[in-house]
Order: sequence, then structure tokens, then C-alpha cells
Amino acid sequence: MRIKLDGTPAKSNAGRPPKQFTDEQIACIDEKALHQSKDNTIAVEMGIEIETFRKHFSKRCEQKRAEGKNVCHKMQYEQMQKNPVMAIWWGKQHLGQTDRADVTSKGEGLAAPVVLVMPPKGTSKAEAAETGENNACS
Repeated sequence: MRIKLDGTPAKSNAGRPPKQFTDEQIACIDEKALHQSKDNTIAVEMGIEIETFRKHFSKRCEQKRAEGKNVCHKMQYEQMQKNPVMAIWWGKQHLGQTDRADVTSKGEGLAAPVVLVMPPKGTSKAEAAETGENNACS
């Protein structure tokens, strides 16, 4: 190990030189992260080892993903103002709203189901009246 004159260890020049990325590669990584692509997906598409990718771009991708989510939320909010279905979806996603049905009977019991009986196809009203086929109560 080499020692500097002040007694501290000298940094070795051994090993691989630091990885350099072009502006085009960085712009491509930024775009993919903005669109919520995962680190593994971006690294594979760019031909970069995942450890190297995370070393150089984890913080940057985290920031770009946050920016992408903000853009998406803004677009959804604008769409919500024009579309009631989107407003319902927005409320469920961001305001904790849910669909719920009131199924309580308040101690009164449940109402009897209504049954409709239709006469066979091709039967006239008069025939159905004679046989009682249109009267579900008899």
C-alpha cells in the first residue's frame, strides 16, 4: 500500500475506470423512469449491469418517477373535472372513498322477493288468463 507524505493512504489507480454515460443515454433513462419503468427493465434495455445502474441512477430515477406521478395526477385531476366516472375513480384512489350498499334491515326483516311468471311464448293473453299463467300470486 502506498502512503502519502502526510501519512494517509494514497488512492490506488488500479481497477476499472468509472463508467461514462452519454447525454442521450441519460435522457433515455430519464424518460423511461418518468414513465414508471423499473430499474431492472431500464438496465436491461440500456445494456447496463443492474448494480452499475443503481449506483449511478437510483436517486435520479426515484426523482423522475415522482415527477411522472405528479404529471399523471395532474392529468387525472383535470380529467376528473370533466368526467364523473373519473371523479369517482379519483375519490377511491386518493380520498379513501368506497362503494358500499346499505344492507341493514333495521330489525324489520327482509322484503319477500317479487316473482314474475311470464306465459310461454306464443300464448295469447286470453289463453294465459284461462290457465292463470300470468298470475304469480295464485
